[in-house]
Amino acid sequence: MSSLRVRLLLVALLAVLPTLALALVMAAEQRRLATVTFQDHALHLARVIAHRHDQVIAGTRQLLTSLAHVPAVAPGDAATCGPLFATLLQGYPVYTNLGVLRPDGTTCV
Repeated sequence: MSSLRVRLLLVALLAVLPTLALALVMAAEQRRLATVTFQDHALHLARVIAHRHDQVIAGTRQLLTSLAHVPAVAPGDAATCGPLFATLLQGYPVYTNLGVLRPDGTTCV
């Protein structure tokens, strides 16, 4: 322990240790901040998606309510329903299918 080489090594180690500790603490803090930022972004994205989903549900409710009052839909006749729903599907690309179910469970598209 009394050699000059060991003493110089200890002095160099004492000089480097605070810098190393500071680097580790800063890295941990950056990681924590990145995690918080990611979580905030994910929460914001989930809220935007939920809001959009609510809008689609409200729009669907309005469309179905309107269709319930269209005289051509009430009888469930394929000749009148088919062209109407085909036109609606072109105007509402969010829907993949529109149709009417008769009381016996058969469809009118």
